[in-house]
Amino acid sequence: MEHFDIAITNGLLLDSDRLSFSNGFVFLKDGKVVSSPGPEEAWEADQIIDAQECYVLPGLIDEHAHFDYQGSNLGVSADILCPPSGVTTAVDAGSTGCDNFDLFYRANISRYVTQVLSYINVSSFGVHCSFHQEENLDPRDFDASGIEARFRAHPSTIRGMKIRLDQSTLGEKYSLASLEQCLRISEDLQKKGIHCPVIVHVANLPSSVSIDSIASLLRKGDLFVHVFQNKGETIFDTTGQVRESLVKARKRGVLFDACNGRIHWSFKHHEQALACGFLPDIISSDIVIASAYQKPGFSLVHAMNTFLASGFNDAVILRAVTTAPAKSLGLYPRIGSLEPGAQADVSIMKMDETSPVSVFDRWGGKRILRRYFKPMLTIKNGKTVFRQIDF
Repeated sequence: MEHFDIAITNGLLLDSDRLSFSNGFVFLKDGKVVSSPGPEEAWEADQIIDAQECYVLPGLIDEHAHFDYQGSNLGVSADILCPPSGVTTAVDAGSTGCDNFDLFYRANISRYVTQVLSYINVSSFGVHCSFHQEENLDPRDFDASGIEARFRAHPSTIRGMKIRLDQSTLGEKYSLASLEQCLRISEDLQKKGIHCPVIVHVANLPSSVSIDSIASLLRKGDLFVHVFQNKGETIFDTTGQVRESLVKARKRGVLFDACNGRIHWSFKHHEQALACGFLPDIISSDIVIASAYQKPGFSLVHAMNTFLASGFNDAVILRAVTTAPAKSLGLYPRIGSLEPGAQADVSIMKMDETSPVSVFDRWGGKRILRRYFKPMLTIKNGKTVFRQIDF
């Protein structure tokens, strides 16, 4: 008789290619997803979890938030934020650069139960003191050799390079020079076999930089971040359609990350993009210490539910927090998958329909959810790290 650590039965499993669901079982053993026994094979498990009427998903991936809890004024503890939202892997979005990443790794990343990956900031000290002292985006100060050294020291943790383009970091001095130099560093690293997409924060741009000019520079695998933000130029042209430069960028393989946060989204822009057929590839939270569990944007599940309230379907949303970010990070199917051999990271989600819930954006928008994603159980490396009281 085959023995498993955990058997999850009767769940709805996501097919992210077909954007459909089917009933199935998931078996976990020794920290991995393992093959299901045949229909005639007897089996037993230390723990059997009945997931009737629930989605059984790969552990969710919050691809953009800030977790330098000990070393910056932005960081939130990953283990406080992630397991209750069904998140088993999260990515710190450039809180540190090449001069302080090692401290971040020792003081935070190595201590978390949640798997925390990172984008290294092109600026040597990252955004450790945001709102008080912004990153230095003088391209002459970018330390290409220091960045490469950190990638080589932490190849399984650092999965890309972050640059933040807005008025507070660029001013009117640097125009596109900072992004161009960042891309040159990335190209050099990629020629050396290092996985290094560039993750580009786009919001409240100075007059010397436009969304069209940024889009024209981005390459396959790069991420355009804060797709639905409201400050300054937006993704929409004067006719209300998505800018042609962004449509062309998507055709080249550029990825688009919603990256909600508290201020970088609105129901109006979600719904306008949906009407244009321009869906985000990735949905992430962009949570910092000031927004953790604070409305109007406080977790990855909250971000998912804002898209649900805007008319997006379940499968599109769930793909954007599982398979899509795993592929962008170059780590699929080890994460973002329930295929045999994947990490035993599982998120069980229920669609709660017990009572309507009101959700708000920062710009006066309000929607009513008649059903919403509710995390029920989170498993990390084969161990339960969160359980809802009624599950």
